[in-house]
Amino acid sequence: MARRSGATEYLVTGFFIVLVALGVYGLLQQRVVKILLPPPLPTATTTVSVATTAVMAQVLLPIAIPVTADTLTPPPARLAPEQHNDETLPAPAEVKAIYATAYTALSPRRLAALIDLIKTTELNAIVINVKDGEHTFLDGHMAAAIRQLREAGIYPIARIVVFQDNELAERNPAVALRRPNGSIWDGGGYRWVDPASQVVWDENVRVAEAALALGFAEINLDYVRFPADGALDQIVYPETRFASTTKVEIIRNFLDYFVETVKGVYPKAIISADIFGYTFLSDTDLGIGQRVVDLADAVDVIAPMVYPSHFSPNTFGYKNPAAQPYETVRRALVMGLEKLMAEGHDVTVRPWLQDFDLGAVYNAAAVREEMRAVTDAGLNAGWMIWSPQNTYDREEFVKKQ
Repeated sequence: MARRSGATEYLVTGFFIVLVALGVYGLLQQRVVKILLPPPLPTATTTVSVATTAVMAQVLLPIAIPVTADTLTPPPARLAPEQHNDETLPAPAEVKAIYATAYTALSPRRLAALIDLIKTTELNAIVINVKDGEHTFLDGHMAAAIRQLREAGIYPIARIVVFQDNELAERNPAVALRRPNGSIWDGGGYRWVDPASQVVWDENVRVAEAALALGFAEINLDYVRFPADGALDQIVYPETRFASTTKVEIIRNFLDYFVETVKGVYPKAIISADIFGYTFLSDTDLGIGQRVVDLADAVDVIAPMVYPSHFSPNTFGYKNPAAQPYETVRRALVMGLEKLMAEGHDVTVRPWLQDFDLGAVYNAAAVREEMRAVTDAGLNAGWMIWSPQNTYDREEFVKKQ
């Protein structure tokens, strides 16, 4: 009995060694996206700063998803004229979009489910990451996904994370923000590149052109700003010289260059830019280079992220603005529109709306209240819905007739 038990023990031990070896091998063959978790919810007595808002805005997929080598592509080169896709889809009069990461869009099962949701409801568009600050997703897999969307009559929007760019900061340290000791600076684990760098500008132009060549109809620029959190006083900029320019001027110069260059190749492409919801309330640039009246007419569409959870306690007199989705969204939009009209700006505003639990539970009813607020604020260009996990309740949307 003892001998048989010992043999069994050796067999079991050997089996587990094989399993461990296979597990290590698997980890070496794939990279895994970092798990990003939202920060603790603010209390009623907490003052939420712009920096805290920036951290909350970085709520991404809270689950780890494997990234295989054939899913990723290096930054694209400039395209030859014959490579350009001139069949740019016109934008719907009222864009009603949901958000998806590249991982969701590249999953046949999940993409099929979202296509079904869009085709059977009032939705008509989808925003997909093509550059998320870690990787660029512009290959045959993404091209196939975009073909499916176009065949289904769905308006595809490519989201590009611009100046928060871990990958570029590591690949080209010369454009990365640094600390006084020369090491690469990061804010909350995120590395940034200099918003004044022509190299950075051209890098994002190339990504946009490649996305449009694949069949995307619109480019949505996010993180078009300076850092908002971290040790900001420790940043050394490679090229920015604040003695001769301002953050607002740098962001505006980038947008002007980006739009002129991309539209020189794709004149029918739509360019939208995401901005902090707070820019609609503030007369300053919030220290990040986003002053709405200075940037609004640089692009075709401005997209304020008016997530109620991202406004400080007592904003508009509400102890918890997240618990007041209708009033928080409506009042924020109205304030911003008043600023724009006072400066003589006639621009298209298409806000991002919250579809995630932060500060309050956001069920279908809460999301519908946000949509109603957009209409009641006098906007008719639509909205975009942000769910970090890309899960949407069908009850949020009106069924197609």
